[in-house]
Amino acid sequence: MVAELSPFTSPLEVDERMTSSYATPMNEELLRPFQDVAKRHKLALPRCMTCSSIFFYPREQCPNCFSDDLDWTRVSAQGRLYSFTIVHQSKHPAFQSDAPYIYAVIKLNEGPKIPSNLVECETEDARIDMPPRPCSTAFLKGTRW
Repeated sequence: MVAELSPFTSPLEVDERMTSSYATPMNEELLRPFQDVAKRHKLALPRCMTCSSIFFYPREQCPNCFSDDLDWTRVSAQGRLYSFTIVHQSKHPAFQSDAPYIYAVIKLNEGPKIPSNLVECETEDARIDMPPRPCSTAFLKGTRW
């Protein structure tokens, strides 16, 4: 079985379940390039022009060298399941109807680790180091952040 990632990897499409009831990022301008690329079914992450570090989550300075000379780079959205937990009872109301669900951390082939949900994967089938594939779920304003 190959699990699918949602909502932090691509290719991405709009999902009707994604509504304003989900948390939104505090600085929407930092996330805008990520969202713009996601609308084209791709994944891009911030890259430091000083030390070449690629990282997630978008922020104003590189977490490696603290440079503010940043750009965006396309990444493959391919990786391995680094860690996961099965959520049986979600504190946030927007996720309660999804329980149980798999909250995961994916280590991308390019290095960064990103949070995601595994969808189309039974909870008993999730395994560390499995290669989940991107799915068609939106990561746009108002979605799961």
